[in-house]
Amino acid sequence: MTIPEKKLFAGSLLLVVLSVVFLAGVYILAHRIELPAIGGENTEALIGTPRLINPLYASTNDADADLASLIYSGLIKWDSEKGYINDLADSVVLSEDQLSYTIRIKQNAKFSDGERVQARDVVFTYSALQDPNYRSPLSGDFRQIKVEQVDDQTVLFTLKEADLLFTNKLTIGILPENLWSDILAQNVPLASLNLQPIGSGPYAFQEFTKDKKGSIRSYTLKRNTHYYGTEPKIERIIFKFYSDEQSATQALTNKNVEGVGYIAFEHRGVVENNHGVDLSYSPIPRGTALFFNQQNTLLKNSTIRLAIAQAIDKNKIVSETLGTHATVLNGPIFSGSSAFDPTFAGIAFEPAAAASALDAAGFQKPVGATLRKVSNKAPAKKESDAETPEIPDLTFTLTTVSSEEFLRVAEEIKNELDLLGIGITIKTVDANQLMNEVIATQDFELLLTANYGATNPDPYFFWHSSQIGKGGFNVVHYQNTAIDKLLVDARAAKTQADKDTLTRQFQSLLVKEVPAVFLYQSMYAFAEPKKIHLNPPSQLRIPSDRFANITDWYIKTKQTLK
Repeated sequence: MTIPEKKLFAGSLLLVVLSVVFLAGVYILAHRIELPAIGGENTEALIGTPRLINPLYASTNDADADLASLIYSGLIKWDSEKGYINDLADSVVLSEDQLSYTIRIKQNAKFSDGERVQARDVVFTYSALQDPNYRSPLSGDFRQIKVEQVDDQTVLFTLKEADLLFTNKLTIGILPENLWSDILAQNVPLASLNLQPIGSGPYAFQEFTKDKKGSIRSYTLKRNTHYYGTEPKIERIIFKFYSDEQSATQALTNKNVEGVGYIAFEHRGVVENNHGVDLSYSPIPRGTALFFNQQNTLLKNSTIRLAIAQAIDKNKIVSETLGTHATVLNGPIFSGSSAFDPTFAGIAFEPAAAASALDAAGFQKPVGATLRKVSNKAPAKKESDAETPEIPDLTFTLTTVSSEEFLRVAEEIKNELDLLGIGITIKTVDANQLMNEVIATQDFELLLTANYGATNPDPYFFWHSSQIGKGGFNVVHYQNTAIDKLLVDARAAKTQADKDTLTRQFQSLLVKEVPAVFLYQSMYAFAEPKKIHLNPPSQLRIPSDRFANITDWYIKTKQTLK
């Protein structure tokens, strides 16, 4: 081969090599994908301080509940898309009479110390819940239930009465029996395991730090390498604790933390302008309503209650006062519930109809800026009277919590009712005074407040007449025999479809009675750094449900070819 031929051959070969390399590069670029990888850590602010990171007690403290939801797992778990699904439970078999649930535990389920999760652990946990000596706030759901071990991996629950929602209650984290059984019930709240827990959830306890006063300042969780489910990707989560929402938000602004577990309404604007975080919103079953105290003579009048309901523009309250922080609520059933009916319109915004109804009922029309009078008939004049007593104005006091959210809504209601000629005086109380000093004593006329329901609600606790008084949640002492029957029948329903039908009938009748004006359902807001890839849950039951899909969160990525 001549020298020119050799040069030509070498050049051609180089061209071929470069072409192959180029085509390979194009192929790799076209087929390269990024996948979640293990690694990274996140620092998040929580409100409050951990005390009992224990499934028996954690529900009473949000900080405990957040940590317990990551450290422990239950037989069943909540999924925002699928609802209640199996977790530690491998299978759930319901007997024909709907009184017995046979639950098989996953063979590969382990606690973070490597010990297998067995039937004895489940029996111990639910027996402790039932034992009054443990004083668990959850005991009421399990008093009439028998739990027993069938074999090492199988548990049998036996009910006295059928309960369609029973499996929904089995989300409680399971305690390791071998670590807890030797601790006397009365000493359980004092045990070190409450702050150094062993559970079967996706994360495990690593360490905590305290300040000079003995308060926990930070709490670190690490990946549970024994976790039986989808492995978590974020290596560590560090929680720091703050006394209130403002200080937690300030810590985010000062970069002392990267995220905040809850962003209060009044701080959301600041966080939305923080370019280092994403503010996520998820609906939560927290409904705000304007409640009527019918011990007030005027509020016994259904015409007045209906007129007030018709004069309140809920769409305006949500769109202009609350923005993306709420959705309109037309009844006591929240979105996310199987009984929720998106077509249910409730009481329409009809201020003209409200004015006409008050006119027809004899309440004097307002003149100019003055208020309506209670009656257009003056009391009979007595001989001893120098003049006829002045006819009182149609006015009420609206009591609410002293927060920016409720104050804004209260002011909007006041403005709208003013157009109807009804005067409103706003009275605020601290949140910690609301239950004991306002609700328990019925010391209000109109009450603007929120209450929590559930994704599959049992409105019995809020509207059945038996729930009036101490320990009950029937805020306005509402009594209606037809409502009581619907609520009892719904509880006894044999199918979810029947239960939902009865619940919708309850909602329709209740709204017509106007014991309250249902206003809006809240959105729960939390902030996480942009470095975390996550999809906010489409629905929450409780605040800690924001971690329901924590195993899908990731920071690090790896590249591969598809």
